[in-house]
Amino acid sequence: MSIKKFFLGFMFLVVSVLMLSGVSVRAQSATTLIVNYHRFDGAYGPWSLWLWQDRPIQGGGQNIAFNGFHQDTGSRQLVYDLAGTHLEDATRVGVIVRQGDWTKDVAQDLFIDMGNPDENGVVEVFLVSQDPTVYYGLDEVDLSHRLMRVDFMNTNVIEFESSKTLRAEQVTVRANGEPVDTTQFNMVGMRGSVRLVQQADLTKSYTIEVDFEDARDPQTYDIGFSGIYDSDAFNDAFAYDGELGALYTPERTTFKIWAPVSTALTLNLYTHGHRGDETDFDGQVGTDTPYLTQEMTQVGRGVWQTVVEGDLHGVYYTFDVQNGRFNHRDVVDPYTRSTGINGERGMVVDFNRLNPDGWVYGDFPDNITHRNEAVIYEAHIRDYTSHATWNGTEAWRGKYLGFQETGTRYLGVKTGFDHFVDLGVTHVQLLPVHDIGMAIDERRINDPDYRDRMDTVFNWGYMTLHFNTLEGSYATDPFDGSVRIEEFKQLVQTFHDHDIRIVLDVVYNHTATSGDSNFEKLVPGYYFRFNSDGSFSNGSGTGNETASERAMMRKLMVDSLVFWTEEYNISGYRFDLMRLHDVETMNQIQQALHAIDETILIFGEPWDAGGSNLAAAEAADNFNLHRMPGIGVFNDDTRDGVRGGVFDASSRGFVQGQGNMNERIKLGLVGGIAHQHLSLAALPKGAWAQQPYQAVNYVSAHDNNTLHDKLMLSVQAGTPFEAVKHMQKQANAIVLLGQGTAFIHGGAEMMRTKPCVVISGVPQGECDSQRRFDHNSYRSPDASNQIDWNWKVDHYDVFSYYQGLIQIRRNIDVFTYPTADLIRERLDFNVTADTAGLVSFFIYDPDSAWEYTLVAFNNATATRYLNLLNMEWNMIVNRDTAGVETIDVVSGNTLELRPNETVVLYRLARGAEWPPPAPEPTPDPDGGGCFGFFSGEITGWHIGLASLSVIIPALAVGGVMLLKSRRFPGA
Repeated sequence: MSIKKFFLGFMFLVVSVLMLSGVSVRAQSATTLIVNYHRFDGAYGPWSLWLWQDRPIQGGGQNIAFNGFHQDTGSRQLVYDLAGTHLEDATRVGVIVRQGDWTKDVAQDLFIDMGNPDENGVVEVFLVSQDPTVYYGLDEVDLSHRLMRVDFMNTNVIEFESSKTLRAEQVTVRANGEPVDTTQFNMVGMRGSVRLVQQADLTKSYTIEVDFEDARDPQTYDIGFSGIYDSDAFNDAFAYDGELGALYTPERTTFKIWAPVSTALTLNLYTHGHRGDETDFDGQVGTDTPYLTQEMTQVGRGVWQTVVEGDLHGVYYTFDVQNGRFNHRDVVDPYTRSTGINGERGMVVDFNRLNPDGWVYGDFPDNITHRNEAVIYEAHIRDYTSHATWNGTEAWRGKYLGFQETGTRYLGVKTGFDHFVDLGVTHVQLLPVHDIGMAIDERRINDPDYRDRMDTVFNWGYMTLHFNTLEGSYATDPFDGSVRIEEFKQLVQTFHDHDIRIVLDVVYNHTATSGDSNFEKLVPGYYFRFNSDGSFSNGSGTGNETASERAMMRKLMVDSLVFWTEEYNISGYRFDLMRLHDVETMNQIQQALHAIDETILIFGEPWDAGGSNLAAAEAADNFNLHRMPGIGVFNDDTRDGVRGGVFDASSRGFVQGQGNMNERIKLGLVGGIAHQHLSLAALPKGAWAQQPYQAVNYVSAHDNNTLHDKLMLSVQAGTPFEAVKHMQKQANAIVLLGQGTAFIHGGAEMMRTKPCVVISGVPQGECDSQRRFDHNSYRSPDASNQIDWNWKVDHYDVFSYYQGLIQIRRNIDVFTYPTADLIRERLDFNVTADTAGLVSFFIYDPDSAWEYTLVAFNNATATRYLNLLNMEWNMIVNRDTAGVETIDVVSGNTLELRPNETVVLYRLARGAEWPPPAPEPTPDPDGGGCFGFFSGEITGWHIGLASLSVIIPALAVGGVMLLKSRRFPGA
């Protein structure tokens, strides 16, 4: 046994004995909760309480109105009998004082300890407006006047909010304890301001002293910086470019944390990552008592530091943070690399001892040369192993280990990991695997009662708690922060061993909590955007949005992504709600990641989920894509054109027969770039990509209905299911045969559905009115989200079709041109006569084995005919079959296309000289459009494109070719 392990075990024993020696038997459980709430302004009207059980098991909350007044203070009061309520038997109750629109009096959640009721079973607490302290007796309550907030608004002006109106002579500003000259004191109601005669020197410590003219001495408050966080002065004083976090070596660990407004920080070290009222899977009781506390010191630029000697790998840590009158206990380091259960404590990590055998840093599969060669497959860790048909190791269901387990089969088809290899994709994109805290209660992942309904063991993972830490619910032991690292690295290595890269879905645009976040406790007001009234800006739709434009939030994002890339060999990142990030931050991310490997994928959603305070000119979206080289966005224009919009399940697109979608289809086929044959006026946003890799083409993702469900909700009544399968195949044929970057929602290749699960009449997700399908399954049970491998058995023809299309894309270079210039030079939409509902393109490429390529898509409404240019072609794709092998040889004037038929035709290189001289066209005897009849092997014609003339090739077979009608200049 190592000395370290012996020491930790000894400390656990000592702490346990101390805990046991202090145990007392409580006479009774709490039966009544009394909450008193005091406001200095007396405006109680809009306020009520939101109460929930936080422990022993977290439960849902309820809004409860006050029902009385405290007889001594006049405060509003709630007397609440617990029997038969959602709070009965709670050992800790969460409380928020709020208005109906969720305006909170105190930004963070407060908690009431129910463990010490009086002899009558009553727990009584007192809450004071804008005070985060929960008081347990009237003698503890401080109802004296105070400043609730005081901040620099710029380097001259200080603003404050007081519990009473003040006069200028009652207020003194000090720098390093010495008075400074002020002017222009102003007070309106309870809000005041004062101007410094000289600009503040931010290297000094500024306080404000207030004489409230009561029995106390003048009160002193530290002045915050929320009004100048964006200023050059603040960045010059506090922006830091060094390493942060728990910096491990075998000899010592250096703890560094950025907290420029804090007045004191203390490091706490714990033997366990779980609390004293919790027991891990091995039966070990946790601890509430740190075995070491150590004061930290300021080392400049807002950084606090302390060093602890010895090998601390596996030790858990938190910080106590003093920010003015707010004292926050057990704050978790935003840079922590792993955590204990539910992310409540950070963990010191030596990654080298957690690497799988054969792990090589900086190793990426050599499966793409250009970024747009990627075929991205989106998947969720739980989905592929949770259904009974997976047939893998039982203990690994829903886990990192299950996701990478090889050799699983069901009724002769490959399941789980082998399915990804079987399909042939280059990248698997994982829905968020960073720590999501209590969105999933990691303590209960083995509890059979904690599943099969909404809000239990399944969650998509879009509520980030820690950006650099893996989610513990996918590990076989979430109590040990090392296990998740070991098992996830094994997953990455297994995929790499099979020539598949890993992409992470990352969520830096918001956090799981707002006022309670570690960010807000460390540097209040800095890491988030706020509205003018002080409320959190909510462009994410989840309560807050991070301020990427600020230097230290930008640094955290860049540092975090470099960490994932270098430590876990991650090959790409999909950014959730990327429009909430600013252009400069995304460019710095791109530069940092492509300095590691130029083939790393960087792309995201070019939208947000509501109004943001970020200026539109700085938002990372389609309209600013020209300023973000190396970064891509999802092509929702083509998505909606292919299968109809996401906000109306009944809307139709090209594959269901909508006839006015040709230009949207063509936009995807050229990779979102401006093209001479593309009508920009017919597109919602025009052409927005500068290079094809910037357009991530897709028709479905985890959001909204699956492709199958969308089609079923939008096709005409009575449409045969076989026709729906043809639509399903054609939808992603457009994606996989187009320029740009291809993205497939996991399961589309086997007709994946997300059924609406109903329990006792209550849908366990967000379902359509007929309760057929779940269109927003982010917290729905496995029964909605899991992959049923019967789908692959029943729809193997669809799987084979997708498999063949991927094989084509990965082996035939004409579908993945790396530059816009090559696409405009070689891809032509005007060779064959398209009509509404028929889109085709022609490629001439003298550098490819396929010198001539013709691709066509016919939609659902009718049989149509493709002009074959009187040439002989090898067909490798039709409505039923796709792959690199020739399935037919076709020739003649036209080819009949069935509804929802996609065809790919090619001719091998003939080594002909190109371009040949264009012959004179034969005049049209009818005086209409010009037709030309030529003999010989190669002919050509000119296409008038405003000021551009492009020579387009064609190859005549049998000596005669009929050119499509085209009016030449002067004809």
